[in-house]
Amino acid sequence: SDVKVVGLMFRELGAGVDPEIFGELAAQVAASSIVGPEYCWTAKLREALRGAGFTIDLGQLTVGTASVEWRVQVAESKQSKYWRDGILQSHGFTLPDFGIAGWLEIDFTGHVPVAWVAISECLAREGPISFDWIEASSGFDMRRIAHPSNAVSSFMLVACRPHADQIVLFARWISTRTTVSPITLTASTAFWKVKTSVFCLRDWVAETQICSPCFDLAGGSRLLFSFRLTLLDYSPWCQVDVYFNQWDPQQPFAYTVQLGDIIVDFVYEIGCRQAGSVWAPLEQVCKGGEISMRLTITRPA
Repeated sequence: SDVKVVGLMFRELGAGVDPEIFGELAAQVAASSIVGPEYCWTAKLREALRGAGFTIDLGQLTVGTASVEWRVQVAESKQSKYWRDGILQSHGFTLPDFGIAGWLEIDFTGHVPVAWVAISECLAREGPISFDWIEASSGFDMRRIAHPSNAVSSFMLVACRPHADQIVLFARWISTRTTVSPITLTASTAFWKVKTSVFCLRDWVAETQICSPCFDLAGGSRLLFSFRLTLLDYSPWCQVDVYFNQWDPQQPFAYTVQLGDIIVDFVYEIGCRQAGSVWAPLEQVCKGGEISMRLTITRPA
């Protein structure tokens, strides 16, 4: 057998137990006609641990038809726990109209807490894959992300600066009918394109991050392209990044990222999760209403 009993603990519960041996909390346990003493003990223990400051409050998560709001208390007395543990994860949520399920996270490891959304499940929808917008805000910070409606991945949302010992994160989903171009793969190359029609959508704003479908390449899984259109000196510029979400190579390797006709060489270092950015003016890389990008694994470094 894989299980071996090495010890057995007995605990007495109820009004007649000796509090000197079993503690005052055990003496407060009472059974009822509805629940047994084990449930009463669990509830009282949970309340006692929370009252003594041994737990971290996961906050209040409110789920709407197309939105989620997460309120987290980050009083100064508890901030050391958040920062030490690194990441706080919310309860799970489900948005049936979008066919997705997931949770929110706040990463406290940096100078400013940053919120993420993790989509763990996507139900198949009829018709071609389209973009969904996620509009996230916390305080005065707001960000929009366009991601494929079938994406099972994690996306960084916004910085979360506590106000009055509280972080309030709000995110809403918006459906579009703009189809997502598929990824074209060979043994060592991934190719993707963004149609400029996405910039004409009512809910599109500059700095919106547009994510590609995830893809596997040369032993790496769940890679994706990230594209942004921004303004530099009042002129539209494009930025493309590659995210290595799940990649564990044994040695560094060389690769190129291409945006339009611009090709930049990079070297992947162990533990890296994001490639260096490639920038180019929109008018230089936009051809026929499309912007193309390519990732090519060239050789071991």
